[in-house]
Amino acid sequence: SDTKLKPRHALLIAAALATPVLAFGVYRQLTLPPPHTETEATTDLPEIDTVALAGKHNGWSLTTDELILGDDNIWRGTIDFQTTGPTPIKIAANGSWDLALGAPPNAPTYQLPAELTGDPNGNNIIIAIETAGPHTIEVDPATLTIRIGRAE
Repeated sequence: SDTKLKPRHALLIAAALATPVLAFGVYRQLTLPPPHTETEATTDLPEIDTVALAGKHNGWSLTTDELILGDDNIWRGTIDFQTTGPTPIKIAANGSWDLALGAPPNAPTYQLPAELTGDPNGNNIIIAIETAGPHTIEVDPATLTIRIGRAE
């Protein structure tokens, strides 16, 4: 019996050993995130002319509960909620769902007063209205901060 490797056996063994290494390299290259690159701020966002609170309480109207822009660039309003319990809402700009803020992923039902950072692609914000009546809302478009509470 000859114990020397024949050239074709050596080639098969080399190929068998190289395949997992090559496959792992390709896998790593396909699954690694791209390197971090700095991006410039976008300046072509549309101008915001109106901001409204839309939700179950007003039939998801994009114009019924409009907020007013203050000198400090914060949108504010007082909304009269007629019912109590969990109430879904969103913040919409320019009378369109294209510019709307919702809740971040896995958000809880917010007990009032509440402050959250709106998510441009978010789900409905669920607020717990304990007492019917006027509630204040503030929206800071610079930070996407939304504040909601019972009016004093």
